[in-house]
Formats: sequence, C-alpha cells, structure tokens
Amino acid sequence: MSKIIFFLIILILFLSCKSNSNNLINVKFKDAVSKELNDSINANFLKGVIKEKPVLYINGEKFHYNQDIDTVILPFNNNQLNGLMFLNGKISMKIYGEEGENGAIVMITNE
Repeated sequence: MSKIIFFLIILILFLSCKSNSNNLINVKFKDAVSKELNDSINANFLKGVIKEKPVLYINGEKFHYNQDIDTVILPFNNNQLNGLMFLNGKISMKIYGEEGENGAIVMITNE
C-alpha cells in the first residue's frame, strides 16, 4: 500500500512540473513552414531562455503578432532569414524595457 501511495505522489509531482508545450508559438514564413526554426524556438523555451509570448523583432523593428493564437506568420520568405538570436528576459528587458520580460526573438533578414 505504501508503495502505491509513493508512486502516486511521484506521478503527481512529475505531472505538475511538466512544461506545457501547447503554449509555445509556431512560426511560419510567407512561403513555407520551418521545422528547424520552430525546433530552435522550442529548445530555447525549454532551456528557459524565452518564455511564453516573447517579444519578436525583425531587422530592429518590433513585429506585432496576435499573442492569443499560437501561430505567427512572418512577413518574409524562408530564404531571406540571415540571423536569429534569442535573448533571455534579463537581457531583453535592458534593451526593450518591460516588453522584453518574457525574452526576445531577434531576426535579421536580407531585406
């Protein structure tokens, strides 16, 4: 009986600590879906670099996206992405102020 109770406690703790990947954003280019880009975003989310609903900058300008939906369509094609950086909340708040609290995704394109 005590083994069952111990197992149930461990299971409850595991489930309560598990991150909810349903809250991540998915990114699509105008012309394609990029599995590599989404994998990179998800990896940085799981590492704690960015949190849910990070601020998104493209070529130095804030890109406004609907944070209530989970898919963002970028205003450029897949082959135009030249650089990608993920900034944690502490660093992005120094650059972007309060809006950078959840981290930032910075993209550079060859306009």
